[in-house]
Amino acid sequence: MISIEQILVGIGIILLLSVFASKASERYGIPALLLFLFLGMLAGSEGPGGIHFDNPWLSQALGVTALAFILFAGGVDTHWAEVRAVPAWIMLGYWFFIQFASGLVTFGGGMGGVAFWAHVGGFVAGLALVNLFTRRDYIEAHRAANWRPRRVWRNG
Repeated sequence: MISIEQILVGIGIILLLSVFASKASERYGIPALLLFLFLGMLAGSEGPGGIHFDNPWLSQALGVTALAFILFAGGVDTHWAEVRAVPAWIMLGYWFFIQFASGLVTFGGGMGGVAFWAHVGGFVAGLALVNLFTRRDYIEAHRAANWRPRRVWRNG
């Protein structure tokens, strides 16, 4: 039987390692998420820590809470001057690839996947029908005025 003192010492060691991981990520530029994932793998049931966790609801709640803290810290520490814009066509291509690949993975395994194929079909239908629904006068007005999208973030 594990005593309460052993549990508290284990929690203290994990907290101490997480502080060191956070400081190391600051100093060496390693993403904190990777260090915390590595620390979690070490402490888990398959790692040397050997912590057996049999409650899936509690593990989900702890994981979501930890992820919220990690993402919050990453957002606070972001230097907006270093953020680069990604063209929309790259993001659309990436999204389409993810939907198509996910649809292929779930295709024959009886795992569903209807939503993936619905997204792929909707995207292809949108590409096929976009010329039917565009207003030429809007497009010409934008081209004539050398229209550019408004920038939300200003550097400097």
